[in-house]
Amino acid sequence: MVIKEDMIVTTTPTIEGFQIQEYFGTISSHVVAGTGFFHDFLASFSDFFGGRSSSYQSQLSSINEEAIDILRQKAISLGANSIVGLRIDHDQISGKNVQMFMITALGTAVIAKPLKKSENISTKSKKLLSSNEIDILLKRKRIVELAKRGELNMDDEIWKYIIENKVHEIAPNILVSLTNYSDNSYVTESKKKFRERCRQYFLNLPEEIAKKHIYSAMEENPGILQALMEIIDGSNIVDFGKIGDFLDPDYFLRGKNFLPLLTLNKSWYCTDDILIFENILDKIKNIFKMRVKLITEVSKFSHKIKKMWICECGQKNRETQKYCSKCGNDIFGFKDDEIHPKEIQQSISQKIDILKEYFLAD
Repeated sequence: MVIKEDMIVTTTPTIEGFQIQEYFGTISSHVVAGTGFFHDFLASFSDFFGGRSSSYQSQLSSINEEAIDILRQKAISLGANSIVGLRIDHDQISGKNVQMFMITALGTAVIAKPLKKSENISTKSKKLLSSNEIDILLKRKRIVELAKRGELNMDDEIWKYIIENKVHEIAPNILVSLTNYSDNSYVTESKKKFRERCRQYFLNLPEEIAKKHIYSAMEENPGILQALMEIIDGSNIVDFGKIGDFLDPDYFLRGKNFLPLLTLNKSWYCTDDILIFENILDKIKNIFKMRVKLITEVSKFSHKIKKMWICECGQKNRETQKYCSKCGNDIFGFKDDEIHPKEIQQSISQKIDILKEYFLAD
């Protein structure tokens, strides 16, 4: 049984200690995830400590919980206060040469009222703490204190502990250390190992805590943006709503820096992403407009009219010239090797079409 925000959700047809007074019928919810999600986690997250990665299990649980959350909202909208007979199914679907993985949650929305109050129900059991648990908590406290003093030696044993025990308190310290491993011009084995451990660490943290640290670091230190993208790509830490907040029509260079974030993939998508993506498309159109001045000139020799464009750097270029001969920017302010907003618009539009087809089609 799961209880969240006074909503009881259970796989059983009845609820112990409650009487079902009204049935609203069967309700369902669907969440779509790319099939690559499972292959990626099985291949990459059988971590260096051996065995199945707890990060993968955490991500799968998160997807299931998302489907149940949508189910809760539907039940609340009907006036129900509980869901019985919960069932979760996983199915593979395909279309337009795209394979996806659909998670479906089914249940019956009901109104359930508690039976007579029982002293046994309200009596709280005494909490117990084993000596082993005390040792674990003491070790956690020592690690956090050493990290705050900058004296923590991140060896294999420490990495294993902080990942398995979700020691979120030292996330800021890890992100500071990541700055030293963010240079892609010279990638060493130690850099790859550190980034992979960071990935396991953040993907194993509670989602909202991981997002808080990751997106704050992105905003404060754009220099580690590429490394952070590698860490969160394909996970449920990718939050296009938060990424959209980075895009501001008044800050072109800021938007340009964060544009690559829109190439990331989430581990799963839902109907809310349609509106988020549509809002992002509007922001891209408003931010990345033509940034040059178009002019015409009369040739001194042939007297023919020539169409030209003046770059932001002041250089005149022929109309047929794609990039400025001086600074290398195009009419939108992008160089040849930079991700262009048109590419992002096309990619997001395709995702919107797929999501609408699966979620909104009759």
